[in-house]
Amino acid sequence: KEPYNEVFRRPDVNFATNKLELEYWKMISHWVPAYIADGLAKITGNKAIMLRAYDKVHRASKTFTFFTKREWTWTDGNCNMLMGKMSDIDKSIYSFNVHDITR
Repeated sequence: KEPYNEVFRRPDVNFATNKLELEYWKMISHWVPAYIADGLAKITGNKAIMLRAYDKVHRASKTFTFFTKREWTWTDGNCNMLMGKMSDIDKSIYSFNVHDITR
């Protein structure tokens, strides 16, 4: 069985350089095919699902964009403080020192 035999369309990723380009590709790649597919589904008596599916994709993408478009700063102050207060026995039981992680 081929992995793409039963999909609506093959997955593809395009990175837009601005919001206008992004909206253009969403219209061409998502909304137009979804309206066509849902129209054909209604004509043939099937359930229209593509508009709802792409709406979910776009909402998930917006959420993902929130986290990927921002700069995040992480500190390890609390971990270092906790490691400093732990006994050697606790350190061996609850090992969470990042320097001990091997690749």
